[in-house]
Amino acid sequence: EALQKIDKVNKVENSVGFVYHIYFSTREDMRAKVFDFARDNGLKILQLYQKNTPLEKLFIELTTESEK
Repeated sequence: EALQKIDKVNKVENSVGFVYHIYFSTREDMRAKVFDFARDNGLKILQLYQKNTPLEKLFIELTTESEK
């Protein structure tokens, strides 16, 4: 998938229609990189926002994953 080529992307989910959730390996605001990628590839962005995972949830996910 093309969106996987954006720097620091961990996972891309297509939730419905043209709605994508892009997960990054950094807490850095990556919206500018997503915008630049869309522009460079002739794509249009109708909405773009950043949603952070609470640190507690992130810790649980990371520690649970390492136990598997």
